[in-house]
Amino acid sequence: MQNLKSVLWSRKLWRDFRAWMLARVTLFFPVTIWKHWEPLVPTIPMCPFCDQTNVDLEHTCSHETMWPWILMDPLSVQELRAKVQHFGYIMRRVLDL
Repeated sequence: MQNLKSVLWSRKLWRDFRAWMLARVTLFFPVTIWKHWEPLVPTIPMCPFCDQTNVDLEHTCSHETMWPWILMDPLSVQELRAKVQHFGYIMRRVLDL
C-alpha cells in the first residue's frame, strides 16, 4: 500500500481517518473527534437508521456496510479512502452533524 504521507486528502477526510482509526482500536463511537471534551461511548441512545435503542458501533455500521469490512485492513489507498469516507458519513448521521 502507498505511504499515507504522500496522500493528499482534505481536512475533513483526515478527521474521518482519525475517527476510523480510533473506532478500529476501541470499537466505541469516536464522539471526541467531532465534539471535543466528549468521551468515547460504547453505545448510543438510538440508531439513526432503524430507531432501535441502545445500539453499539457494530449495529450502526451494519446498516450501511458489510460489517466488519469497514474496520478491516484496507488493501490499497483507494480502499482505505472508501472506508474512511463511508465511516465518516455514518458517524455524521449518528452525531447529527
